[in-house]
Amino acid sequence: MMKRIFLLWGCLLLIAMTACEKDTLASIFAPEVETGTAENIYRKGATLSGSIRFSEGMAAESYGILFSKYQSLAESQEMPVTSDETDFSIPVQDLEPNETYYFCSYANSGYSMVRGEVRSFTTSSSNAPVFQTPAVSDTTESSFHITATLLDDGG
Repeated sequence: MMKRIFLLWGCLLLIAMTACEKDTLASIFAPEVETGTAENIYRKGATLSGSIRFSEGMAAESYGILFSKYQSLAESQEMPVTSDETDFSIPVQDLEPNETYYFCSYANSGYSMVRGEVRSFTTSSSNAPVFQTPAVSDTTESSFHITATLLDDGG
């Protein structure tokens, strides 16, 4: 009877030792996204930046910036990157003056979405007029033509 108890305990100990092996870390197949900064902030717009890093075998259906008036990004607008850039800046326009917005970088695989840190910025209430970068054309020895699009009249 004692032999059976020792044998039973030995078997249980052996099973417990083989069943309790160290777990291995799961492989993560999502790209690494990093939320950048909000720059060139004016009454009705800003330029938002971010980056994405892919490891071997990783891909994303789309990636870019999510932004919203809500910190949870529950009703966010998606601004996808349209090139193959991994460090990107996206101009956002038609915002409301003196309003706080939240944004983050994202990558969407088609099945799941990875998000970076959520950051915020506040548009200004009024400022000097804001123009798009001027373009020079029709350059001659004595003249040139400069054009620039008005992005915000400054209020």
